[in-house]
Amino acid sequence: MDLNTDVEHYRNTAQMIRDGIPRLDFSSLEFAPVIARPSSWITYEGDEPLWIDKEFAYIYGKTDDGEDVYIKVKYKDQKDAANSNGYKIRVEAHGKEKADVLLGKLLNRKGIDHWSIVVVYSNGGIRHQMMDYAREQSDDGKFFILTKGKHHSEICYFKDGKAMSCRKSRKDDEIRVQDFANLMR
Repeated sequence: MDLNTDVEHYRNTAQMIRDGIPRLDFSSLEFAPVIARPSSWITYEGDEPLWIDKEFAYIYGKTDDGEDVYIKVKYKDQKDAANSNGYKIRVEAHGKEKADVLLGKLLNRKGIDHWSIVVVYSNGGIRHQMMDYAREQSDDGKFFILTKGKHHSEICYFKDGKAMSCRKSRKDDEIRVQDFANLMR
């Protein structure tokens, strides 16, 4: 799979150009369901306690060489980019003219260009350790992700038909498992 099919288009929309990504084995790729919950139950006024997260997706599988690969995909609408801290920092560092060139590229993004795709190989990081653990422990070798706001997520799986969550704080910590129901409090 070539993630750099149109390099000129990527440059015109200020997207990262990825070099050295091995070919992916498409037959091995699977989506991990991503489910969202409110950041706070106190202020939540919606009808459903859980919903499909439409701004975050996760895919996992293997490369053609059999190496584990995780693909994280996030949606970010750039319509407010002019008011962002990043824009202000670029103005201070490079001047308004250069910052406005990049801003123009961000604002020209359409459709799929709003999505950022990050390909990560199983490098033993905390998140990958938890995903590997969840896949090993789950009834069907799969996991799902529960998001809470923009920056917090839990790796979850079904064990003996019961929803569970796993987490750890540091790379060398032991994985802690808890009942999924605890995440809903």
